[in-house]
Amino acid sequence: MSTDIDDVPFDVEDEIEVGDLSEQEGGVLPAAQRVIGEIKKASVKRSLLDNKYPEASDNPCTFKYLNLEVAIGPDGIDGQGTYAGKHLFTGMMDIILTYDEEACRRKKEAGGGKFNPQWWSKEARYGAKQFFKAISGDVKNVKVNDDLLLSLPGMPIMFDIKKEKDTFKGEGEFRNTLANFRAVETQED
Repeated sequence: MSTDIDDVPFDVEDEIEVGDLSEQEGGVLPAAQRVIGEIKKASVKRSLLDNKYPEASDNPCTFKYLNLEVAIGPDGIDGQGTYAGKHLFTGMMDIILTYDEEACRRKKEAGGGKFNPQWWSKEARYGAKQFFKAISGDVKNVKVNDDLLLSLPGMPIMFDIKKEKDTFKGEGEFRNTLANFRAVETQED
């Protein structure tokens, strides 16, 4: 089949021999505990009933979560500097801020996941509780606003890096999640 080069909807390239990719690991780090890092960026993200379309009354936000970019500190993950400076990101389930029970239920009914009311009401926001306890000690009067988001970059934070199976990508794939946030003790001179 011959196609006129002007009708092709992409740039025509010479063949590129990529080779064997089976050993690529995707930057997934080994699990580590009590890693000290620094928050570089913070934002609030949304998970929609159908993420292909913008938020609307017929496509509500199922939950909001805090998205952090964190750089591993100079001691690395092992006290020897391994992976020092490496940037990691929290996942959408790591620091859930709020959820809409009805929208979560609708997502399950549409075949878009599980909905366990007990988990959502008692466990889903545990990562948020740990994070806010680490940065302020206050877990009863938590408010996320522009002032808070602007105050987070540059803040030190201690966390664990978990290595777990990535259920979205398939068999044999792994991802890192950040958990067990703790305050970093500073030493005064």
